[in-house]
Amino acid sequence: MGSLLNVNRYEQEFLKNKSNAVELTTRGRADTYFARFKEDSEELRNQRIAVTDKGAGKDLVQEYYSISTDLYEYGWGESFHFGILWADSSFEDAIRRYEYFLALKMKLNKDDVVLDLGCGVGGPMRNIARFSGAKIIGVNISEYQVYRTNLLNGEAGLMNQCRAVTGDFTKLEFDDSSVDGAYAIEATCHTNDKDSVYSEAFRVLKPGAYFSAWEWVTTDKYDANDPEHQRVRFNLEKGNGLPETAPWHEVIASLKRCGFEVIEYFDGCEQGELPWWNSLNSGWSLRGFSRTWFGIRFTGALLWALEKVGMVSPGMYEAQNNLQCGADMLVLGGKMGIYSPMFFFLARKPTTADGS
Repeated sequence: MGSLLNVNRYEQEFLKNKSNAVELTTRGRADTYFARFKEDSEELRNQRIAVTDKGAGKDLVQEYYSISTDLYEYGWGESFHFGILWADSSFEDAIRRYEYFLALKMKLNKDDVVLDLGCGVGGPMRNIARFSGAKIIGVNISEYQVYRTNLLNGEAGLMNQCRAVTGDFTKLEFDDSSVDGAYAIEATCHTNDKDSVYSEAFRVLKPGAYFSAWEWVTTDKYDANDPEHQRVRFNLEKGNGLPETAPWHEVIASLKRCGFEVIEYFDGCEQGELPWWNSLNSGWSLRGFSRTWFGIRFTGALLWALEKVGMVSPGMYEAQNNLQCGADMLVLGGKMGIYSPMFFFLARKPTTADGS
């Protein structure tokens, strides 16, 4: 188990990602990303599915997060996910509760070594590590985000407890039955081949260990033959770097096919006192300015001006517009009830061959 937290290995990863970081930002990536979504045509849609169906869509995900990570951090913080909203608490409270809930359900403690599949820039990893005491290893296909994660881990004084490595969560470089838990927070939506992710989580988990996630799914109200439903879903996926979204029941079916015992599942969008999409239109506060209507427009205008004078990388303005389109479609999909980015499940790897 000690090899999983080998300092030299992670320091080498950190230095490699640091040296590549400039090349992995928006420069040269925006055009190739947007070409995949040039129009909502069947031909292009099939091409996009083909490159994202296997291997977690490496090129698409690299391109997307190269052009969007810095904007995510500016507008959302270090945890790239939603939260169940209550009237008497803040957006930041909702983010932490979302993460702590998962840690409690998995019964994490200080002796555990746990995988964070698709770890973003490590906000959840750091919060869960502080909350539970567990050691967290993030796996991320975006080299730029791995660089950012380890940089932020170091600034937080958590490098001995939290690490990120470049890797594919459909081909994990960990031994069979070697880790005490695994989770994914709104990350495995980046492949529509759920078996490829869930089977790898099953393989590396110790018998009796938990796998839990918040998933993006289509709901029972989604009608694949409805042109408006198709339009909303396609543009939502364009704005969020996604392949075609799986329905919630396919998530559960895949877990069972891969051998998991499914203990619990529910749609977090049906919880809380406020609509989940309120997070995409923050109230007037200094911290939430970037998510207000005015803040979004101001950011777009500022990026346009900075790009024109060469102070930010080419593609940033278009990337911000793309994110806003994705946000608008998320709100619309939520209001229509056809889409949820907050489908929770808790699954367990059986302790014996008969599934007990």
